[in-house]
Amino acid sequence: ALPIYNLKALGINVTELISGTSTKTRIIDKRSNYHLVRIDNDVECDPINLNSVDDISKYNAIVISDYEKGAVTYELIQKVRQEYSGPIIVDTKKRELGRLNGCIVKINQLEYERCTSFNDDLIVTLGSKGAIYNDKQYPAGEVDVADVCGAGDTFLSAFTYQFLMSNEDYDSAIEFAIKAASITVQQDRKSTRLNSSHIPLSR
Repeated sequence: ALPIYNLKALGINVTELISGTSTKTRIIDKRSNYHLVRIDNDVECDPINLNSVDDISKYNAIVISDYEKGAVTYELIQKVRQEYSGPIIVDTKKRELGRLNGCIVKINQLEYERCTSFNDDLIVTLGSKGAIYNDKQYPAGEVDVADVCGAGDTFLSAFTYQFLMSNEDYDSAIEFAIKAASITVQQDRKSTRLNSSHIPLSR
């Protein structure tokens, strides 16, 4: 599910700014429930206009999910950083991460390998190997994977939730996000939205 739906399912009040929506069609094997292929019908989006938000200072955090379809520009992220003093959590496919200093950026391993510069607060997800932050690796337990689609969005949502609930504790937030993503990849597409009661908090 998109991060906004997971954040709402976790009980967070969300104001959304969206510019265009892509359609993703998944082919699932009925016997095994395993995901076979995904067909994306992407759209090019107009840049999001931050002026439609009255007062961004009233929010506990700003989450930016950037699929690099035109809705989110470097300039938009930089403008948000200049005008907002709280945590900004960005999941992006952009390559010049050095332009996003001051934000918490989450990317996957493939995106990391394509980057040309890096920001000062970077989380890299490693699939079945967990995630790495500030040279510390956070492992993931072994699970039976049915469908990896949506794991990154789940990680982003769960990290944001626990980051706020734990008074900005990175260890707690990353571990929680890994557990949430591990649950998501085991599920079929009929049941992907998060609920905090489904995610064990103990180590």
